[in-house]
Amino acid sequence: MMQMAALQTRWLSLVTLTCCMALFLSHCAHAAPSEPQHPGDNATPEELAKYISDLYQYMTFVSRPR
Repeated sequence: MMQMAALQTRWLSLVTLTCCMALFLSHCAHAAPSEPQHPGDNATPEELAKYISDLYQYMTFVSRPR
C-alpha cells in the first residue's frame, strides 16, 4: 500500500512539472515581437512614423546577437 502512494505521488509530481514546463516554454515562445504591419498607402504621417519606429525596434530585436 505504501508503494502505491509513493508511486502516485511521483506521477503527480511528474505531471505538475510537465505542466509547469509547458507553461514556461509557451511564455518564452511568445517573447519575440511580431513583425509590424504596414499601415497602407492612405496612412497618415503619424501612422507611418509609428510603423517606422516599430519596424526599427523589431529589426533591432531580431538582428541582435544571441
